[in-house]
Amino acid sequence: MAKKKVYFSPPRGMRDMLPYDHSFASFIKRVIRYRCRQSGIRRITTPIFEKPIILQNLPQAHWGERALITYPNGENNDLLLRNNFLLGVMRSYITHKMHTEPQPVELYALDLCFHTETKVVQGVSQNYLHQFLGFDIEIIGEDDPALDAQILKLWKTICEDAGIGVALHIRLSKIGDIESRTQFIADLQQYYSGKERSLCDRCRENLHTKPLALLSCEEEDCKILAKLAPKIDQYLSSDVKKFYLHLEEYLEALGVDFEWQENLFPEDISVFQPLYGEIYLDKKKIGYTGHYSRLLAEEGFDGLSGRSLFINLEDVIEFMQDQKVLVPFKDNIHVYIAQLGPEAKKKGLSLLYALREQGIKAIGSMGKGSMQEQVDMAYKFKIPYCLLLGRMEVQENTILIRDMKTGKRETVPFAKVIDKLLQKIPAAELDKVKKEDIEKEFRD
Repeated sequence: MAKKKVYFSPPRGMRDMLPYDHSFASFIKRVIRYRCRQSGIRRITTPIFEKPIILQNLPQAHWGERALITYPNGENNDLLLRNNFLLGVMRSYITHKMHTEPQPVELYALDLCFHTETKVVQGVSQNYLHQFLGFDIEIIGEDDPALDAQILKLWKTICEDAGIGVALHIRLSKIGDIESRTQFIADLQQYYSGKERSLCDRCRENLHTKPLALLSCEEEDCKILAKLAPKIDQYLSSDVKKFYLHLEEYLEALGVDFEWQENLFPEDISVFQPLYGEIYLDKKKIGYTGHYSRLLAEEGFDGLSGRSLFINLEDVIEFMQDQKVLVPFKDNIHVYIAQLGPEAKKKGLSLLYALREQGIKAIGSMGKGSMQEQVDMAYKFKIPYCLLLGRMEVQENTILIRDMKTGKRETVPFAKVIDKLLQKIPAAELDKVKKEDIEKEFRD
């Protein structure tokens, strides 16, 4: 009986991040850490799971429908697998009484997130988890639109540092507050009442559940009706209008380009007020921003006010790769040690680690391959220098340095090889670990 074929691939929706990908991920994460630290925004890490009870105080419960999984946590409860950081950061803000700290509290998160994707396989809809690297900024504790402008300015600066600033597009939407939206939605449904025959099947379904979705339908008849529908601008209070006016002024002062887009509403419409926006690189949506007021409010608690910026860094990395953005690549090897014989292997091993201590990135094959096979490996990895250590070199206490680009060979005393290589390799390329570097990484 034939064996069943085994497919060695990651689970659907998951992916391996290979060394090439990590060079981009490490670069963008370093830029993010630097700019957030410079802006006084502190890093927070919350669990990837949250208790679903937090959803009871949210306006819309479908936050959990996409990411609720059964997990044996000892309490016989399901847990919520995060698809962004908003819930976790707000829960942490309340748990640790951050409201007692000077306001606003400015935090950022940088970690894995998950969301579900629905795909039709052989006529059957199936849900799959999709894993991705997310970046989030939460500024909680004040309603000032200047803070909304600041996080958009920060993301613009990060994009410029990463070499993709020209591709950044910010689309903002005036979605009003809950009071103005309530009357707007009621009038919108009244407007469409009696026009159901002119709507597509999806819009007929959305009319009583997601009426705002009708305004962005691309079907021709639906687009004509949407143009004549009530506009939310007609329902905005004077305070909300002042919010937009001040936001425009702050963004202009900070040099942040944006455009107002009509009928752009978030899926979680009841979470954000009075602002929502989407972030693009060229035509690819990579994230969103939103302002919220009195979120999680209940008796005796006024709720949380602030703003959120969430970015899918996987999309950013993919865009950088497609655009062939040059990023610092720290994995280039300087030296390959080729050796032959037991005594050469012992000397080669000690030299390998001595080179690394001086910041010279070195590798070597300490197996049984021939000298030529080892030199061929240096060619394969495009390593600039190869050190040849055979029986004769061991006897004479020398070593041969070969320039792999020119083919030039140079025999030097074994004790002088490190000094010789330090003359050939630019100091800026050395990867020597210093105490201050470790402390700096710890602060990051």
